[in-house]
Amino acid sequence: MIRLRTGVVREVTGRRPGAIELSVDVDGEAPAAAIAYPSLVGGVEPGARVLLNTTAVALGLGTGGWHFVVAVLDGPPTDADGPGHVPGGQQRRVHGDGLEVAAERLAGRHDRVEQPGLAQPRHEPRE
Repeated sequence: MIRLRTGVVREVTGRRPGAIELSVDVDGEAPAAAIAYPSLVGGVEPGARVLLNTTAVALGLGTGGWHFVVAVLDGPPTDADGPGHVPGGQQRRVHGDGLEVAAERLAGRHDRVEQPGLAQPRHEPRE
């Protein structure tokens, strides 16, 4: 299950092409690092209320301790720029199971994980 938290941006700690690095006061938790992608959520400035996906950090999945900004709650409505598509039901199921499987593997319990609906990795080279 996804873990969402709200927070308030303390400061912009860095900018790079396509990304804004932030320090965020996470509601009910210690301040934390977060990353926002303006093409997905719009601009983010200090004082903005944001919705964060904190799942990967909570599970220790190797994000380097960065939360992901899902939405700027005080900002205007946004639409993603550029090409893309909404994942179909099967893709969402695979992605959700993938996170659960990754968490189980990191916890050393991969032998007890069933993976219904997940494609097996390809071992032959693609042409």
